[in-house]
Amino acid sequence: MLPTTVWYPETTHLVGRCPLVVFAHGLDARPSMYAALLRHVAAAGYVVAAPLFPISGSGLPGPPREDDMANQALDLRAVISGMTAAARPGHWLARTLDAREVAVAGHSDGAETAAASVLVSQDQDPRISAVVLLAGQIPTWGEMRPLSIPTLVVQGGADTINPPQLSRDLYERLRAPKAYLAIAGADHMQLVAAVGAGGRGVQKAFVDFLDAELRHDAAARAALRREVSIATQL
Repeated sequence: MLPTTVWYPETTHLVGRCPLVVFAHGLDARPSMYAALLRHVAAAGYVVAAPLFPISGSGLPGPPREDDMANQALDLRAVISGMTAAARPGHWLARTLDAREVAVAGHSDGAETAAASVLVSQDQDPRISAVVLLAGQIPTWGEMRPLSIPTLVVQGGADTINPPQLSRDLYERLRAPKAYLAIAGADHMQLVAAVGAGGRGVQKAFVDFLDAELRHDAAARAALRREVSIATQL
């Protein structure tokens, strides 16, 4: 499996086993840059696995590149398989991870990677039940065959790297059920910085969405409807 950072709740606070969230970082980034956001998700009762991509990640030999995006979508599938294997009886996650409930998420190029799970036919995985896309855009490869997998799209209103129009186009391409959350004034990295009112809004919507779709929590679904800007059949 790719080098992967894993966050999970303290076992003393667990109520049952935890669904899996696989997170894809953006270009010239690494999982540690999203630690505050992903720790919050883990503390809410999820196992979060964030791989370091070998071509687009930061701190690796050679400059980061975007020409491996299609392979990154396959990397997410490999991480799901690796985490599922780690949760088998006798393995280290056996008492913690519920691999029957899986979400993928990502930021920027990582959101484009995760979006392929619901849009690009060769990258779709029946194990995925929910998707969260932060500052994303429509994937630029493969045959588009959108699936009806619940998806939350989150966008910063002041993002000049992946401007709002890209995520709006992505949202329109997705099939229902789906929701769109606009964070006014947030730029590309402030969207995932987990600070300020906007950061707290992203954290809450992220967890409410996961609770609604992976834990089938009616209260979380109602809260999410209040939080998002647009919702279709959520």
